[in-house]
Amino acid sequence: MVSFSTLKSAKAFLCWDEISDLSIQLVPVQKNTAWHYPPNTPLHSIVVYYDPDSFDLRNALFFLFHEAGHVLQWLAYKKDDNLTEFNKLLAIDKGEQKVAFEAIAWELGEKLLERFLLIERMDSLLSRDYELFAENSKTTCGLTIK
Repeated sequence: MVSFSTLKSAKAFLCWDEISDLSIQLVPVQKNTAWHYPPNTPLHSIVVYYDPDSFDLRNALFFLFHEAGHVLQWLAYKKDDNLTEFNKLLAIDKGEQKVAFEAIAWELGEKLLERFLLIERMDSLLSRDYELFAENSKTTCGLTIK
């Protein structure tokens, strides 16, 4: 089970320990989802919408780490002076390029999640659940990796 306290700890971990130019908002709604907004200001923004009545917030946690993966992608593209390509890939809604782009964000997010679980001394089985959730999310969005 993932509690709201865990979600707040993940937010602190990502903002303070991993990505200094990151702002995360946790917004209660009825359906879990999340978005990464590349910076128009000095900060990246991730908004995680979560169901406050949910007993287990693992999906919101997984979306948070996936979007943090997009932040790491943006930083890599910026380092290579190639933000135009990042923005192009972010805007694509399907196809092989989108599949590869999203898969990388899920993988980078998983690495962050594994470090978070280690620091928080949490059950590493959440990593396996993250992988399953990532595969399901890619399939649901038509982003099946061959």
